[in-house]
Amino acid sequence: MATTVQFQTQLTFQQVAQLVRQLPAKDKQKLAKLLEEETDAPQQPGSNDEAGLSATQRKTVANIRQGFKGLKLMKEGKLKARPLSDLLDEL
Repeated sequence: MATTVQFQTQLTFQQVAQLVRQLPAKDKQKLAKLLEEETDAPQQPGSNDEAGLSATQRKTVANIRQGFKGLKLMKEGKLKARPLSDLLDEL
């Protein structure tokens, strides 16, 4: 028998990332697909999906969406990614 518990709490981006890393690979793929589809969906002017968020939270959501757009472009071959070693060498 499954039990569902619902609660609301604010998490930082790093905390969300840690939770996502703990998901099984299949669930991570589902989440990535869901977020990618959401990013592809046109936003209706005046859409209030983010109405209850602070400015920082809205910026974080926008950054995540932008990251998924970039990932999609890389998968399509329209954007070239830099190897991580090149980025680390710059530091």
